[in-house]
Amino acid sequence: MPPKPFSPSILREQVFQIDPSMDTTIITAHGARVKIPSDAFAGGGKIAITIREAFTSAEILAAGLTTESNGRPLRSGGMIYINATAGGEMTTLVKPLGVSMPYSYYDSTMKVFKGVETDSGTINWVEPDTLNPPPQDLQLGSVLYHSKCAACHGSDVKESAIGPSLANVDQRWPKSKLYEWIRNNKKLIESGYPRAVEISKSSPTVMDLFPLLDNESIDAIIKYVNNQAKYPSLMPQKDTTSGSITTICKDDTMYVRPSKAETSQFFTNDIPAPPATPSPAPDANTPSGEKKLNDPKERTVGFTDRQTSGMYEFQIKTFGWYNIDAYMDGYVGTQPVKVWAQLQGTFDMDINVYLFCPDKQILSVSNGKDEKGYYFNKTKGGVPLFLRDRAILFAFGRKGEKIVYGVSEFSISLQQVISVVVKEASEQELLDALQNKSINGIDLGLEKLEMRIVPGDCGGRALADSSSK
Repeated sequence: MPPKPFSPSILREQVFQIDPSMDTTIITAHGARVKIPSDAFAGGGKIAITIREAFTSAEILAAGLTTESNGRPLRSGGMIYINATAGGEMTTLVKPLGVSMPYSYYDSTMKVFKGVETDSGTINWVEPDTLNPPPQDLQLGSVLYHSKCAACHGSDVKESAIGPSLANVDQRWPKSKLYEWIRNNKKLIESGYPRAVEISKSSPTVMDLFPLLDNESIDAIIKYVNNQAKYPSLMPQKDTTSGSITTICKDDTMYVRPSKAETSQFFTNDIPAPPATPSPAPDANTPSGEKKLNDPKERTVGFTDRQTSGMYEFQIKTFGWYNIDAYMDGYVGTQPVKVWAQLQGTFDMDINVYLFCPDKQILSVSNGKDEKGYYFNKTKGGVPLFLRDRAILFAFGRKGEKIVYGVSEFSISLQQVISVVVKEASEQELLDALQNKSINGIDLGLEKLEMRIVPGDCGGRALADSSSK
C-alpha cells in the first residue's frame, strides 16, 4: 500500500527477522535499541519485528503524529512503533522488551507515553510512566555543581553571575589545564599559564580552590553543565521577518550549525533493508570497542549506530506506539498563547488544522472554529509556547481523491490571527513536499543551532544566518 500524507505509513517500515530462542538487540535507523530476551513471544516460528520511528520534526508532522495527552500539549523527544508476528501470525509478549531511545541532552521532565488511536485517526498519548533514572554522572554533576559552583556561576548554567557561565567550559581550556585551574587556580596563575593569568586580571573576584575534586568529579560537573545548556528555553529563535537569528549572547557565546545534519527516515523504495545476517553483539565481559565472536546466545541486528549523548530507557509489555514526552504547560519560559487560523480559499470538506513548532517538536490540532477562525484552546485558554519561536500553521483536508492544503509560517506572540491560503494538490505532490521537508518554500525540519564557546567577546558580531547553507 502506498504511503499517505499525515499518516504513519509515510514513515519507513523497518522489518527485522530474528530467532526467538536467542537474546537479540535491534539497532534501528535512528539509533534506538530494542533489547529482546529469549523466548519473549507467544507462539512459535520465526519472529518478524516491525518498527517505525518519528524522531525529527519533519517526520512527526508528515506522519500526523500529534503531541497531545488528553488535549494537553507535549513536546516530543522521539516516537517509536514496535510490532511483531510469529510464523506470519500476530503475536503477543510474554516477557517485556527493553527500549533505549537516543537523546542529544537528558531532560528530567521527560516521561514515556503509550499511544492510543482515537476515533478521528489521531494518536492520544496516555499512561505516562517514568523513565529509568538519569546517568549517575549527571546526578553527581548536579549535586556538585549546585553545592560548589552555583553560588558564583548561577543556578541557571546559561546565565553569568559573579563568575561566567560554565556552559562548554571544556571547549575553552585544555582538559588537563582545566583540572588544574579548578583544583588550584592560584598555583596555575603563579605558573604563568597565559589563560589563567588573563582571567585573574579580568575577573572581579578570586575563584575558590577545590583541591579535593578528582578528575571524575570535574568531568561530571562539566557533563551536567553542558547538558543543562542544551535545554530549549533559551535556544536561538528565528525572526521570520528578517531571516536572522536572535540569541542571548553572553560570555564567549555564539550559535553555529551542527556538524551533522538532522536525518529523516521517510518511506522510500531506494533505502536498503537492514542486514539479513545477524552480526555478533558486544558482550559485557568484552573490552570496550570489541565484539565477542560466535556467541550463540546473543545477536545484534540493524543499522549502523550513530553517536548520541545518551539514551532514555524503558520497558514495554505490549506492542504499539511509544513516545518520549514532557508536558508543555508549566515548563519554564512558556506563555499561554492564543492562535487563530483564518483559512482563505474554497473547499467543501472537513479540514484539520495543525499548529506545528519544529524546534520543540510540538504538533497540536485545533479544538474548533469560531468567528476568528480555527482556534487552539489547550490550557488556560491557549497553548503554552515560547514567545518568538518559529511556528507553522498547516491545514489539510481530503474528500475522495481531492486534497486541499495550506501552510503559513509565523513568529509566536501572545495573540495572533494568521491567514492560511488553502489550495488543491495531488496526493503525490504533497507526499513529495513532505519527504523533501519543504512546502511552499517553508522548511518543515528546522535546522537546530548549537551553542559553542569561543575566546573573546562576541560583541555585535553577526551570528548564524538561518537561510544560509
